[in-house]
Amino acid sequence: MQIKKILPFIFVPFIGISVAACGGKECAHDFVLSVSKAPNYSKQVKGSSFNKNGMELVLTCSKCKQIQEVEEFDVSNEENFEEGYVTLKAEDYECKYEFELRDAFKVACIGDSLTAGHMWPNESYPTYLQQDLGNKTFAVSNFGINGVSVTGYGGSWDDPNQKWVKKAEYKSSMDLDPDILIIMLGTNDATNWTKAEEIFEEEYRALLDSYKEAFPDRQFIFCTSPACKSNNQFNISNERIRDHVNPIQRQLAEDYEMTLIDFRNIFENYEGGLDTLLRPNNDNVHFSIEGAKLVASTIAETIATLTL
Repeated sequence: MQIKKILPFIFVPFIGISVAACGGKECAHDFVLSVSKAPNYSKQVKGSSFNKNGMELVLTCSKCKQIQEVEEFDVSNEENFEEGYVTLKAEDYECKYEFELRDAFKVACIGDSLTAGHMWPNESYPTYLQQDLGNKTFAVSNFGINGVSVTGYGGSWDDPNQKWVKKAEYKSSMDLDPDILIIMLGTNDATNWTKAEEIFEEEYRALLDSYKEAFPDRQFIFCTSPACKSNNQFNISNERIRDHVNPIQRQLAEDYEMTLIDFRNIFENYEGGLDTLLRPNNDNVHFSIEGAKLVASTIAETIATLTL
């Protein structure tokens, strides 16, 4: 196993001595603790807690170069740090890990009423996502628009001039300069699929192209339109979403190399049943509190795995 030198780490080891066979000879090991894999978040947020997700440490003998992987380690001064370093400890060894400090990571939630929260924005998934991610490390912005669609057809309008990219929220999401973009659009297009179908993929690609061009090095999470119940007051066909919208969404996520969360499958296979995830009283489309919390927690778990 080859260990690459990683910068800008500064290693200040505690020296431990042990004796073991090494190449037919006994070596009084002189181990040094170091970072073999940086955490997912190379930049840490000032005043928050150190995020060590993805981080790996090793002990390396300075004499014989024997390597031992570290299974558990502790982090000191990890809470509310004001300087760009923490101290990592494993057994009798420790090292200093330095990093760049930054302000909170900005998250843009882009979508229709499933994102906006319909008539109850305080029960929207972005509201619960902010709670899950924490106020210090992440700043979540809700750019959901009730009734909007990718094509302008379906939803609240039957006009291409009312499609997502024509709305003020589109420009606002660009102006935010987000670190993470979460996209959940397409449900409303299914309400007038006769008109939307011909241009849906083309319009979606144009939208994704514009975001990718503006933010080529940012993280994108692409969400399929979740399952709904066809007996709803919005005339949204669950089957049309399943058979037409969802396949295109999955292909787009693959083509644009975006992290995919398939909420269609998640909702359909939810142990508590679809009725618990959707609002009652003939809504059957928008998220209940349980549904919004499920969407938020799923996205939060995904964000924890991203490299930022």
